[in-house]
Amino acid sequence: MSAGPTVPNEVRRQPLSDDARLAARNAAKLILSLAATWSVALVVRLWLPRHLGPEKFGLFSLAESLAVTYIGFTTLGIDDYTQREIPVRPRHASDYFGGVTALRLCLGVLLLIALWASLRLSGRSAETIAVATVFGLGYVAQIFTQSQGVFLTARGTVNRLAITNVVAKLAWGGFLLVALVLGAPLAVLAAAFLVGQLVRAAMLHAESSSHGLEYRIDVRAVRAVVLASTPYFANQAALYLNRLDVPILAYVTGDDRAVGWYGAAMSFSQLVFLVAPVMGSVLLPLMSRAWARSESDLWMVVHKCAGGIIALATPIALVVMLGADIWIRLAFGESFGPAVLSLRVFALQAVLTYLTLLMAMALVAAGRAWRLTLSSAIAIVARVALVAALVPPCARVFGTGGAGAGAALAVVLTELVALSVMLRGLRRQALGDRLPAQTAKSILAFLAASAVHVALGGLGPWRLPIDVAVYLGLALLLGALPLGELVGFVREAIAARRTESSPAS
Repeated sequence: MSAGPTVPNEVRRQPLSDDARLAARNAAKLILSLAATWSVALVVRLWLPRHLGPEKFGLFSLAESLAVTYIGFTTLGIDDYTQREIPVRPRHASDYFGGVTALRLCLGVLLLIALWASLRLSGRSAETIAVATVFGLGYVAQIFTQSQGVFLTARGTVNRLAITNVVAKLAWGGFLLVALVLGAPLAVLAAAFLVGQLVRAAMLHAESSSHGLEYRIDVRAVRAVVLASTPYFANQAALYLNRLDVPILAYVTGDDRAVGWYGAAMSFSQLVFLVAPVMGSVLLPLMSRAWARSESDLWMVVHKCAGGIIALATPIALVVMLGADIWIRLAFGESFGPAVLSLRVFALQAVLTYLTLLMAMALVAAGRAWRLTLSSAIAIVARVALVAALVPPCARVFGTGGAGAGAALAVVLTELVALSVMLRGLRRQALGDRLPAQTAKSILAFLAASAVHVALGGLGPWRLPIDVAVYLGLALLLGALPLGELVGFVREAIAARRTESSPAS
């Protein structure tokens, strides 16, 4: 059994409930900031494909995916290391942050040159090269701002971070919307992402510096941290390599429209994962502190979070899958009709992705990072192989839009593979006694609601509320939705907050 990080005694003595309340408050603040930016993200994500059309949006998506794939190698696994160590050793960040930033910038320049050269050698158009290069600069900046945000959340300081998220998203959305209205080239549209990240970098630099983060270069400390982060590297790189499906789809089909339809479905499905950054930045520090006290505290956090994920994500997946034709038509227009099948498949990803993220954090907190490395490495290979294998037959069987559905199915299966490897490493500890039964009940309610959807085909879009009602009714009846526990948790949190706020007697 791997030991937890070395921590001060005061961290061990602090009750788990105190850490849980801190995590809940920080999550609430970050979710509120996300809610404020959802409107901007929603307008941009939905308007951009509609405005560009399938072919141009396919080129735009391909360029972004290539940039993500290359620049993802600059993560070095540092953020997972920060989330595990800084909650219990806050001053340690200054030992390596400046040196790691310099190292990442050097790597970023080299990878941008490699990206440019590979696109030139492959005969891609000058427009594709320009868009990919601008996106590459944006993702170099994002990795830096992401590390700053991780430092602040690991310290339990998220007030300014929440504000920064809103301001940066507004800068991104405003720039992009103006560029769209003016009919700017695709490279200028890509520059909106870079602008948003530069705004975020400036604000977070001031905030992190005010909390004691120093940007000095200590080669020995950087070497030690990079080596210690090696087990986390594959996981963080895999998050960026997740977009490999787009270049492979483009290569196999040779059709930018197919990439555009697939990219639109992916863009809509990603709206379901807007709270994933909050989950990652809040729960891992909580898990690290829990593990520092006892193993049982960690598994208590994991079991409660896993149950909540299944309860909340399953009905969302149901609504997205059964209403895919409605959402695609409303969001992108009739020209993106072939994206419906891809979105139906992507809907199944919601529960798997959140559970995978949760188990990955549990592995990091429990010091089993090499199992996470193995899972990520297998997932990368599986994604490439599955996309290449499934796209051609799905295109033949389902016709127009089938290639994207095959790529989406490969993504879902990859998530299932990664989750299986993680659970094997965590063994039954990660599941607990109730989670398998809750999962089975949720699947049963999901299938029943889907059957009702098919049976009521004559009602058209009006059957969707009935589908949701059927799912919720069965889930409550079977006990798949622990409504009493959720209400009890909210009441306990409110009571604890009032106790903290009341003056001492």
